[in-house]
Amino acid sequence: MKKRIILLLVLIGIMFAVSTEANEICDYAINELGASVDKTIPSYVPFKNEVLNAYTLDSTVIGHAKIEDGKITSIGCNETINPTIEVLIKDKGTLEDIKNAESKADTVNQKIKDKEIIIKGVTFTKKVKMFFVKIGLKISSWFA
Repeated sequence: MKKRIILLLVLIGIMFAVSTEANEICDYAINELGASVDKTIPSYVPFKNEVLNAYTLDSTVIGHAKIEDGKITSIGCNETINPTIEVLIKDKGTLEDIKNAESKADTVNQKIKDKEIIIKGVTFTKKVKMFFVKIGLKISSWFA
């Protein structure tokens, strides 16, 4: 019986640690990266009308962002329904590396290559779009 209780406590601790990590990533994105409602997405970013859900690599929910007409209309540390794009992020350090990078395009490309960031379209058309977005990121990094 004691072994079961100890195992249960360990599992609860692991679940809390994962949840805390996801919350740290979301808080960092909102507070440190300046993601906020009514913020205009830069013109070179190919997301004009999307619903994004972000997850850790083990599929723990980090948060969401809704973009309409090139502006963030909703953002939060919870999952939203019917996403068009799913973004998986290794950890907060991944975002810190991108924020502090001299060449953000190169850093994003390296993170994608290293599987620290995975961007997936949910529907067939979004999968095709993400294929071209990744090519565009690679090309843009040549000129950055």
